[in-house]
Amino acid sequence: MTITPDVRLEYLEGVASIMLKFKPDKWGKMLSVEEHLAWLMDFLEKPDVLVLVLTLSPAGTIVPCLGFPASLKTKGVYFVKKKPKNISKDNYKDALLYGDLSPTPVDQLIAVVEEVLYSLLNQSENLSGWPWVVSEDIMKQVHKLKNEMFVMGGKIKGKTLLPVPEHLGSLDGTLESMERIPSSLDNSLLHAIETIIIDWSHQVRDVLSKDSAQALLDGLQPLPRVEFEFWDARLQNLKCIHDQLNRPKVNKIVEILEKAKSCYWPALQNVYLNVTEGLKEANDIVLYLMPLRILLEEMEQADFTMLPTFIAKVLYTICFIWATSEHYNTPSRVIVTLQEFCNQLIEMTRTYLSPEEVLKGLQGEIEEVLNNISLSVNILRELYRAYDFCCVNMELFFKPQSFLTAIMQSMARKNEWPLDKMCLSVEVTKKTREDMTAPPREGSYVYGLFMEGARWDTQTGVIAEARLKELTPAMPVIFVKAIPVDRMETKNMYECPVYKTRIRGPTYVWTFNLKTKEKAAKWVLAAVALLLQV
Repeated sequence: MTITPDVRLEYLEGVASIMLKFKPDKWGKMLSVEEHLAWLMDFLEKPDVLVLVLTLSPAGTIVPCLGFPASLKTKGVYFVKKKPKNISKDNYKDALLYGDLSPTPVDQLIAVVEEVLYSLLNQSENLSGWPWVVSEDIMKQVHKLKNEMFVMGGKIKGKTLLPVPEHLGSLDGTLESMERIPSSLDNSLLHAIETIIIDWSHQVRDVLSKDSAQALLDGLQPLPRVEFEFWDARLQNLKCIHDQLNRPKVNKIVEILEKAKSCYWPALQNVYLNVTEGLKEANDIVLYLMPLRILLEEMEQADFTMLPTFIAKVLYTICFIWATSEHYNTPSRVIVTLQEFCNQLIEMTRTYLSPEEVLKGLQGEIEEVLNNISLSVNILRELYRAYDFCCVNMELFFKPQSFLTAIMQSMARKNEWPLDKMCLSVEVTKKTREDMTAPPREGSYVYGLFMEGARWDTQTGVIAEARLKELTPAMPVIFVKAIPVDRMETKNMYECPVYKTRIRGPTYVWTFNLKTKEKAAKWVLAAVALLLQV
């Protein structure tokens, strides 16, 4: 089909290709469909056809539509006639309006409010014929609507966005700018700021009041990934809020509140403190849940017959989180994790023992079905056994000695080594806590220790003289694993005692062999030791 060149169609193609970013041959393929070409000509030549929308299908072809479609799956571009008349070769540029369409209506609404409605009503020339009271009220309502759209857009993206007061953009952030503006604007700006602080308080309260146990409270059966995703989302959201509170515009608000001696200044301080504490809590929880997350992901991918080997590890990890995490150490949070872990076991067992397969097996391979059922029962028994052990021996997880002993016991069982012929090998890494993203295959990473009487030289990997005014420098992450006694390296080593506190004596925990280039006697005379807390 030969198409006569038409500057109107070329104009539509040029605009659409820029917005939709399609190749030139796509336009030709669209015009080769008689129905599509007829729609375009109807739009150009019939006065009552006012709207043309072009979109890209999943296959990448251009799809025209006369009118706004009920829904969009991809970005679109619209052409609208300014007046109901024909589009000729002479007026096509002046007679058409065009723009892009978002596939999500809310995004489109936000763009219209912020870029069109607010811009129109924010111009004093457009309000010149209205009474001052009316124009002032309209401006307040429009700014309020803009802020609501701004907040809604953040919620759609999983973020809490903090709106800023009107008139704030007219200030440069200095106290002198407050002195230069009229009193009426001063009062209205202060009122707008105080109103916004109330909104911020409510927004932050809503974020911090959300509970990861809500799915359980609603009667659902969430899996552990719900807990992990909840804390990941909260951490990212609080980081976003924290970044917003540290922007220059908020510093400007602080200056204004302090200068005005506003009673809302403490409220803003509370908002910042709550966000800071919430961010610290979320960071701690995400960090401590990481080993559990990795373990459960491995369990989910493992064969069902391997589940008994994971159950004790998972429960022990939960116990260690309870014992060591600063913010995940309450019964309510541990109960949530245990319930979600049980839900995952139930889900995996239900998948393994599907009713259809069991009933089909009873009519044929009965022995295989019974073996599968027996395996499932044994997994439940292992769960009860490991859970009872944790309940009876919970105090072991709160003692450093028990933790280190457990490392040796685990390796002893794995390799069938006698426990009395084993010891702990210590390797001081060059990494910090933030560098660790996964647990080791065997042994454990230990962090949070401090050295007193000397320091650890990360570059050379040995004990070194303490620096001036550094009383208890922090140690890097330490890798601890169990090995047979006859494999322990003793040359150029200092047997460094580990204590819970600086009191030493009764707080002794263990002895770590640390590398040294100096004679060990030097560090003995300096009373060099590792401390769990300072």
